[in-house]
Amino acid sequence: MKLLFAIVVYEGVESFLDKCLASICHQNDDQFDLLVLNDGCKVSDFTEVSKKYALQLVDVSESGLTPAQIRGKAFEFALQHGYEGIVFGDADDYFSENRISVVQKHLPFCDFMFNELSTCDVNDQLIEERVLSHLGILDKVSRLDELLDCNVVGMSNSAFNLCKIGKIELPFPPKIYAVDWWIASLLVLNGMVGTFEADAITYYRQGDHNLAGMRRQLDVDKLFFGASVKKAHYANLVDYLKNRNDNRVKIVENRLNEINQLEKELSNASFVEKYLNTVNAHHSALYKGWWSDIMGLEDMKIYELL
Repeated sequence: MKLLFAIVVYEGVESFLDKCLASICHQNDDQFDLLVLNDGCKVSDFTEVSKKYALQLVDVSESGLTPAQIRGKAFEFALQHGYEGIVFGDADDYFSENRISVVQKHLPFCDFMFNELSTCDVNDQLIEERVLSHLGILDKVSRLDELLDCNVVGMSNSAFNLCKIGKIELPFPPKIYAVDWWIASLLVLNGMVGTFEADAITYYRQGDHNLAGMRRQLDVDKLFFGASVKKAHYANLVDYLKNRNDNRVKIVENRLNEINQLEKELSNASFVEKYLNTVNAHHSALYKGWWSDIMGLEDMKIYELL
């Protein structure tokens, strides 16, 4: 399979970049090309890095594109240059040496895939190994309800078969914060199936720079950010489904209404404190993936009673 590995580099990622690139270039299968989209990374000269890592560089720092739209550019680049598959990685993460070989083995036979995650800190110290397996996630995702309340398909652990999904229109609205969740949701809405492969690992970095995090308890910043992520996600899904006259829009509208009600309550400091206490008291039980700890008022009431 003609494969492209794509990462986006940006201001603030410089201290993690060498680790990321080294893990990519020490893959035990070298049958892939590497694309770096530079969105303002302050490595002043990529010449030596390019020689070392054989990068294809595209400067998008003056493009005016949002982070979501830049990922859309990676898809466009791959399709325009005849790639059959695209692998994504975040520039602050790093990857097991078999990630590409696992993709080459399985991606030709599926629509898209997502691999295992282990969390690490800013000093590369492991926090938790094989997080997704411990969460007991599904081996496959194929329905909207499986990705409605949370996400397990990240931009650093996913790969897409362009021969299967290349003809599906993937719009990238400017106000999309969780682009990984958005892409996976659109694909399952169009009948595509995502397959979990536990053999390869993305080392997903935790720190102050990563507000989403993984299995971290909720705080005020993450609560407000998570609510805005879900609101944007659901609002854009509503527009997408309405344009297609898809009756599943009612399901998403209900979720959007729940988040709107939550946002109204977040102006009340005492409510915020109660919400955080309730969610964090049950966090290990309710956490099923990114954004699963941002719940509507009715779900919160259920946990209050436990």
